[in-house]
Amino acid sequence: MLLAHPVAGGEAAELQVVLPSRRDMADITALALDQVRMEIMHLGETVNSMLPGSIYYFAKRMANTVLPMVLQRE
Repeated sequence: MLLAHPVAGGEAAELQVVLPSRRDMADITALALDQVRMEIMHLGETVNSMLPGSIYYFAKRMANTVLPMVLQRE
């Protein structure tokens, strides 16, 4: 992500490229992670309302048990 603005006293076509600070990037990352968390919660609610209970709970159990084991192996 780059931010650009005209240089003070420079020509109109001249641009200065400014990289965001680490603090800005941390804030952006936190917002993005929070948005992902909210989307996952919403998806879970949608799936829960569409699937019969037994399938939903089976999928949830698999996600809570098998998925962490697979991720630990990597």
